[in-house]
Amino acid sequence: MSWLFRIFGGSNTTGVANVDTNFNLKVALPQLEAQSGYVTLNAELDEGEVLGSRTFRQPNASIMNRLAVGTDTLEFSDYFNASAQNTTIWRSAATTFTTSQANGYLTLNAAAVTTVNAAAVYQTYRTFTMFGQQPLMFEFSEFRSIVMPTNAIAEIGLFACNLGSTPFTPGDGVYFRFNPGSGLVGVLNYNGSELTTTLLAPAALVLNDNTSYRIIINHYRIEFWGASATSNPRILLGVIPVPSANGPPFQSVAAPASIRMAFIGGAAGSAVQLKIANIVVVQQDTNIGKPHPNRMAGMGLIASQGQNGGTLGTTALYTNSLAAGAGAAMTNTTAALGSGLGGQFTTTPTLAAGTDGIVCSYQVPAGGVTQTPRTLNITGVRIQGAVAASLTGGPVLYAYSLAYGHTAVSMATAEAIAAKAPRRIPLGFETYVVTAAAGVIGTGVYMPFTTPIVINAGEFVAIVAKNLGTVTTVGTITLLVTFDGYYE
Repeated sequence: MSWLFRIFGGSNTTGVANVDTNFNLKVALPQLEAQSGYVTLNAELDEGEVLGSRTFRQPNASIMNRLAVGTDTLEFSDYFNASAQNTTIWRSAATTFTTSQANGYLTLNAAAVTTVNAAAVYQTYRTFTMFGQQPLMFEFSEFRSIVMPTNAIAEIGLFACNLGSTPFTPGDGVYFRFNPGSGLVGVLNYNGSELTTTLLAPAALVLNDNTSYRIIINHYRIEFWGASATSNPRILLGVIPVPSANGPPFQSVAAPASIRMAFIGGAAGSAVQLKIANIVVVQQDTNIGKPHPNRMAGMGLIASQGQNGGTLGTTALYTNSLAAGAGAAMTNTTAALGSGLGGQFTTTPTLAAGTDGIVCSYQVPAGGVTQTPRTLNITGVRIQGAVAASLTGGPVLYAYSLAYGHTAVSMATAEAIAAKAPRRIPLGFETYVVTAAAGVIGTGVYMPFTTPIVINAGEFVAIVAKNLGTVTTVGTITLLVTFDGYYE
């Protein structure tokens, strides 16, 4: 090589370049604006391993020269740590296959059959919508011990399908497909018309490990991210550009999270199972301004319904065709009218005047390894009464209060090092005149909480009524109690 193209250490000699002890050229950036150059900021997505050449993405700046920074919004997150299907969030269908939940996984083909035409699908009731110019991200983690055998197929992503028609074929959406011959494939499905790209060969699929995969959906391209046997878990596996013939990437623009497995064309070559650990959906780059309680409710964590791993359905005591009935006298130590996070409760106002009586009581599930312990946040309470059977005696003057945080149902629970007494918040008054007739509606009370009332797992929350009027001898009052709140 010519001397003219070699640089030696100049030992700080004026006008001569210098190198450090590692033979790196020493560079001092100019401090004068007139001598400065420019550097372009880029983020490397792929060093060329997947797409053949290095892929970069430039950040954006506003018209006021501010760097544009996106804030992600979590839309959905669910783990399969319960021992049974969470029917609040998921619906399912199966032919021949059985499904189960154990050890933190949802398993399709739990009985390990190989029967032809066996199929199963899990699908969220909720759908997830694309917004203009904002990417939508879908992520899941799965475990497999073998690659897909002959005649077996599995798909996970955001897609619609007919749960009433085996083998529950995807009809519209974006998803990963595990194939017996081609390994892992990315699929863009526009109303039944598929575009695919091969992502990983069967030999490159990670086995015997919990592996994460991710889809990022944008109006101009679909990116598939994941892991291979020789790469980091967050690498770009492949891209499908959205065809110019498509308006949106998929026609419905919104789709549920779906998981499908089927044996098509013959019996499966071996008894493969599909195991899914979790599902996550994120609206990327945009904080859409949805308050935290709204996002929790959107994930199924609303206070009015049971939670994953526990008793599902309504948390209120409000069964179908429930008449007012004869009612019962309230007590200070038991939920004599019934247990529930609100609902319908009928009382005979015979408890001694000035004594607290429990209208309704509810224990936040303590949780455990198969039921995530959650905190209940109460944001408002409404109580409305009506005379169900005419009163003799009175007037009834109910002073309502909210009791919360206690570790036993009784209002007499004492504070101790391993126990908590009820915390109390006055809510308001409701009155009924002497000899109020059936059908008389009480004044009702409503109390919103600017600061949510927080009840921890295993603790109780109750509505309490104290009659500051006169004890009745005949008659009943039916109370409707509503709690507004969410779990987290």
